[in-house]
Amino acid sequence: MIEDDYATIRTKYATPKNPLVLAHGLLGFDELRLGGKFLPSVHYWRGITEALRANGIEVITASVPASASIEQRAAKLSIEIENKAGGKSVNIIAKGSAFADYLLDRIGQKRLSRVYRTLRTLRIETGAFSQLTRRYMQEHFNPMTPDREGVLYFSYGATVKPSLWSAFRQSHRIIEQAEGANDGLVALAHMAACRQKEEI
Repeated sequence: MIEDDYATIRTKYATPKNPLVLAHGLLGFDELRLGGKFLPSVHYWRGITEALRANGIEVITASVPASASIEQRAAKLSIEIENKAGGKSVNIIAKGSAFADYLLDRIGQKRLSRVYRTLRTLRIETGAFSQLTRRYMQEHFNPMTPDREGVLYFSYGATVKPSLWSAFRQSHRIIEQAEGANDGLVALAHMAACRQKEEI
């Protein structure tokens, strides 16, 4: 529950002075074309970019390798921002998930190398999968990536009860059993580490 000045939804908000960069999470994309020119494309941030732009906000959508390592994804994000922001400072909004724990446990260590080999044969990078577990984040990533002075960090989250036909129904159930309230990808409990947090 929101407990500060942001608890009340306003009819009008101040426009950010810097562009918003929307960065997708694991297996995400900027725009996906499943049927070439015959079918309309699928946009990862569908409706969000339009709503922000309608309110006068400059929006940059970034596309990084869907399943590459954190280092590779960060390097590509940096290039995207450099190329699209024109030297301006930016606000980054990113989406991520701790769902990798469950998947890796279900696959099991014995079969994991075969799965990785198959994915690489299909030209799907595998660097992100082992890095997106809670253990990797707590023991490696977080200690090696301290907060940077002068940068404000905020975390916003939401909960949802997916419909029967939702693509997130199964992941929501698994995360709810392990970690509690979530949006189908990320548990609200993961936001406790942020200095500023809001729950929607």
